[in-house]
Amino acid sequence: MDDIPEATGRAGYKTRVRVEKPHVSLYAAPETLLAIKRLALDKGTTAQALYRRGLYLMLQENGLYLDKAEDDV
Repeated sequence: MDDIPEATGRAGYKTRVRVEKPHVSLYAAPETLLAIKRLALDKGTTAQALYRRGLYLMLQENGLYLDKAEDDV
């Protein structure tokens, strides 16, 4: 397994450099985020997996990612 590159951040904190996929924040109402967390718990998955599933379905609905798997999102 390759080593994960690290950089020293402010005040001595280590910051992990993301190599695989970039990070994007999601802004939503607190009730929405809570509902997603509860749904993830009920389904035995993570909120992140639910976000990716939603993105995948939206892309396919709009004619994109038709030849890709959900894990490609």
